[in-house]
Amino acid sequence: MRRSVLRREAEALGSRIAAAQVSLGLIECALACEHEDFMECPHFRGTVGLAP
Repeated sequence: MRRSVLRREAEALGSRIAAAQVSLGLIECALACEHEDFMECPHFRGTVGLAP
């Protein structure tokens, strides 16, 4: 019982950490962008899955 609860919590935490790492990567990409509006940057748009 205890191990299954801990496994579920570890999996949930791992998912939250992965999502936070993706978010951090997007923020760092936007911070490094030299475009006035980073949403116009082809690199950033490609990173978030939008057409360049």
